[in-house]
Amino acid sequence: MAVRLLLAVSAMLLAGCSTPGHDEVAASIGSVRPSADGRVLHASVTGSVLVDQEDPVARVGVERDGDRVEVTVWLRQRRADPDEAIIMIARVVPVEVPLDEPLGEAAVYDGSADPPRLVRVG
Repeated sequence: MAVRLLLAVSAMLLAGCSTPGHDEVAASIGSVRPSADGRVLHASVTGSVLVDQEDPVARVGVERDGDRVEVTVWLRQRRADPDEAIIMIARVVPVEVPLDEPLGEAAVYDGSADPPRLVRVG
């Protein structure tokens, strides 16, 4: 489990966009629950302990193609110092994802995975 988490966090770091001292990394979506009207997805995404605690979500991307909705959440995290010991604990971040139209029966996919991974809705 620890090795898998290390690989996932490493892949997120490599895939991220950079700004001075910080990276934006695509985070894995663990679960999704639609709002009562289906216009908002309440998602839980996983990041590392380096994720900014005050303002963790850098941006959210949503692409809809018929009965398929692909969601990608990028988290803001600081870069570790080269000699810094990093605790390999995942941080779960709640995210609200607004949709242009109700989810309905559409399937939700995690855009951080390659290929995108189907996410259980419920």
